[in-house]
Amino acid sequence: MRWTASGLAGVRVVDLTAGLDGLFCGHRLRDLGADVTTTSRGSPAATSFTDGLRVCAPDAVGLAAEVTVADIVVDDDRAATAALVALRRAGAVRVVITAFGRSGPYAGYTGSDLTIDAFGGAVSSTGHADRPPLALGGHLVATYVGAIAAAAATAEWYLAERTGVGATVDVSGVEAMAASMDRRALQLLTCSYTGWDAERSDGSASPLVTGVLPCADGLVYVSLYGWHVRTVCELIGGMPAFEERPALALQEPGNATFKQAVRDWVAARPRAAVVGEAQAVGWPVIPANTLASALDDPWLDEAGLVQTGVNGRRRPASGISITPATGVA
Repeated sequence: MRWTASGLAGVRVVDLTAGLDGLFCGHRLRDLGADVTTTSRGSPAATSFTDGLRVCAPDAVGLAAEVTVADIVVDDDRAATAALVALRRAGAVRVVITAFGRSGPYAGYTGSDLTIDAFGGAVSSTGHADRPPLALGGHLVATYVGAIAAAAATAEWYLAERTGVGATVDVSGVEAMAASMDRRALQLLTCSYTGWDAERSDGSASPLVTGVLPCADGLVYVSLYGWHVRTVCELIGGMPAFEERPALALQEPGNATFKQAVRDWVAARPRAAVVGEAQAVGWPVIPANTLASALDDPWLDEAGLVQTGVNGRRRPASGISITPATGVA
């Protein structure tokens, strides 16, 4: 699924980077309505993110002219593009994406997705303890860093538009991964206070139920962590042992009993009831929509993301489109 909007309509962006992180940054800014020019990469993966972008050769004659009028210039601090970056106008926003940032002991060092994830991500916890760490599949690190860069670029552009003063945004891949809520941030905070570093699991612990589950009239996505156990037990009822000692639900055979109880509770209720009751107690459960059912989703309707046309047919609200995603991130 791919959502698009028009909040950056009229904003001109030039991407001068050589990696997928910068290209994905441009891709996301294009989805927000910006007019994006990027340079060709020549890799199969890059074609997934160039839909709707103006693609030209890195040494194209017109590239300098594009930079001089751009509102946002995205680069990766390479010597090869320094002269082009210097042509940006005073009120433009420069977004610099590098592995380790432009300051600090590793400034100037390059790094692959695996290097960036190892320094700032969750490689310490991927795979089993008796085997080598596993790299994240596909291009998840590059696309995540690119998404962070796009968010930073958007925020800084709105500020520059109000003040007339441009700025440089320093995006470090390592820092982006380290600050990710579901990755290394919690481990770094724990280590700072206790001195205990994260360790990879030996595979003996069975994970709690998480993922898409069937309910009485559709599907829901359930996210469940250890701190939800007591609340979930109180909600679904009939599990006083786990309410008193939540840790029992994290170990076998208790985990199997707990997971089955959750599945049974979800399966017995319509989607609206499952989502409403779960969210009311702070348990993160959301609807899992198909393309068709998204248009009738009451939550999306309430948010104004879908609307009814003159012919009675449901469709995405103005400025938003839902299309099948091209390529795989």
